[in-house]
Amino acid sequence: MRPSHDISAIEAIRQLALICADKATAAYLNRNGMLTARGNRWGCMSITSLRNKRGIAVYSTERQNGNGLKGG
Repeated sequence: MRPSHDISAIEAIRQLALICADKATAAYLNRNGMLTARGNRWGCMSITSLRNKRGIAVYSTERQNGNGLKGG
């Protein structure tokens, strides 16, 4: 059986992706003692991988500033 990520870590990544890049997200999770499903510390690549697998959008300064493309 594959280890699975803690729901709180996934939700934290989902929320943090709205306001900061993967590197800052990894630092936040590590500072708060959250580990990966395998018990490791988070890294930029592990955040990116989880985001991609879960369909979580990458942080975008344009989206953060409200300057992203808007459907017309």
